[in-house]
Amino acid sequence: MFPSVVPLSAVRKMNIYKVRSTTMNVRWDAAKGATGYMLLYNALNATEPSEEQEMRVKGTVTDVQLKKLRPNTAYSVSLFALYGDYASDPLTDQGVTRRWR
Repeated sequence: MFPSVVPLSAVRKMNIYKVRSTTMNVRWDAAKGATGYMLLYNALNATEPSEEQEMRVKGTVTDVQLKKLRPNTAYSVSLFALYGDYASDPLTDQGVTRRWR
């Protein structure tokens, strides 16, 4: 018989805010017991191919700025709570950078 597996607590609330032409901020409510967080983000409607970017932060961090983004571009942002070498299910949202002025 296999031991029971308890699902890892995922982040439940995430907010994308302060969106500019090449940056956007992401904040979230802490997941209990998380040792860190991983954000994966990539452009959804870029005119040229883009690779998925990764950012990892400590468990005490719940607010970051994504930089070097493309103007007037939709981004998918997935946030995982980390527990040592294990990751929770992601919480995903979208943000759209502003046009250059």
